[in-house]
Amino acid sequence: MEEMDSFQCLVCGFIYDPKRGDPRRGIEPLTAFEDLPDDYTCPVCGVSILTQNSAFVRIETSGQTCGTDRASRNGA
Repeated sequence: MEEMDSFQCLVCGFIYDPKRGDPRRGIEPLTAFEDLPDDYTCPVCGVSILTQNSAFVRIETSGQTCGTDRASRNGA
């Protein structure tokens, strides 16, 4: 299964995690951000995902490690 990226709302900080979806709003787990309905809005602040300059930014998950993991691989 391909890893799906999460998206963060720049207005309030809410993170849409496709692994969880948004069941309270009828969005099933494993629903990619790109597959959300056109009328989907941030559940915290209400900003639309279809604004000209989207208030949501991609949080890439592939290959991320925490700083301590990186340090241990670099021999620190």
